[in-house]
Amino acid sequence: MAEQQKNEGGHFLRNAILITGIILIVGVLLGGIKLEILDILSKGIALFVGICLVVLVIKGVQALLPKNEFSPTQRWKDRLIKLGELSKPFNVKELYIRGEDMRVYSLWGKITGIVFIPYLAGEHKIDAKGNFIYKQKKDHASNVIINELTGKEEWDIEQEKINESDGEWCFVIARGFWIFAVKELVRANIKYCSDIGEKVWIKTPNLVPIGDYFYPAQQWQMDILRITRQHQAEAVIETHQKFLDLIATTTEAGLRANAEYRTMLEKNTETINPNNNILGGNNK
Repeated sequence: MAEQQKNEGGHFLRNAILITGIILIVGVLLGGIKLEILDILSKGIALFVGICLVVLVIKGVQALLPKNEFSPTQRWKDRLIKLGELSKPFNVKELYIRGEDMRVYSLWGKITGIVFIPYLAGEHKIDAKGNFIYKQKKDHASNVIINELTGKEEWDIEQEKINESDGEWCFVIARGFWIFAVKELVRANIKYCSDIGEKVWIKTPNLVPIGDYFYPAQQWQMDILRITRQHQAEAVIETHQKFLDLIATTTEAGLRANAEYRTMLEKNTETINPNNNILGGNNK
């Protein structure tokens, strides 16, 4: 938390100084400020203090407003943006969407962050005709699972095994001008992405929105179930991390309120006589 506040403070100072400099340059060019060092310094300090006060007032008002309820998906998205911006190579700059033969392409936006997200579920298997391949559901003892309502065997779509290289790139994209730019997250399976370099190309006619992200149209069409499961798993992980301490405290309190648990705890706990020292002798 302290590091995050430090980074926010650094961004605030840089932006305030930059805005002050721009206003001074515009003022000099338009003739409103004389080309004298003392005059420029005095007006610069006044502008800087004014900008800082305005920003502080805005932040104070935001602090008084009611905070949004915890959202695991928003928390995960914010963490992706932060991690992507911290880990982005300096020479990765632009994201393009291109067609099959590179004759048609468009600039999607400036890359401000990039992070690799490993998959948690395998891709669905399909046969030569494009149909899903199914397999029987079995329990931990390899017994076929029977549906209690229908009395029939349960089947599920078979999945490919995954390894450490299975995943997708997540690009943090800035669209718009400077401080008014909007950040968007584009996620794409590595098979749709070119090599990571100054210009990154995603082989797709267009992107499709899914929740807070944009995906290649083909990936959305062929693998919508895995995309959905991946998003659900990420939300579960964030929820678990957020409420881990609360869950542990609640569980411990519930166990200690149980009479049988307290009895078991007392039986397995050694009682130390405060009148005996660690060597077994009596204190005098």
